[in-house]
Amino acid sequence: MKKRLRKKLHRSEYSEVGVSIKIQATEDEVQRVLDKITELADKLELSFTGGGLGYIIIPSTETFGDKKVPTKIESLIEALSGFPFLFPDFVMGYFQSNNCLKINQYQIDELKLGIEKGQFEFKSNWHCDLWN
Repeated sequence: MKKRLRKKLHRSEYSEVGVSIKIQATEDEVQRVLDKITELADKLELSFTGGGLGYIIIPSTETFGDKKVPTKIESLIEALSGFPFLFPDFVMGYFQSNNCLKINQYQIDELKLGIEKGQFEFKSNWHCDLWN
């Protein structure tokens, strides 16, 4: 299958496997936001990678095992570790299924509800291609 068609149909390296999120947070709120996000990810059997304001959350090696970390997540980890205060007024990150499969609609709906309940100001991409 040609690259353009794979991208249009979200196949292969263009499959929508994750959710990206950006939440406005001040220094006082960042720990509460990250705690809520990781609690939500654990409840839904997802992994969250991200951070901001000097905090970084990286899934354990048990989560990924010997699987390759998606390109976008790898780039985010490198950026946050090199420049810990890269995001001065928000938290950014990606949710991914622990088994590296596509996140199902139930998980997406529960993420939406959980984030809305936290009363965070946020932007999200509920169908995110994490590989390019």
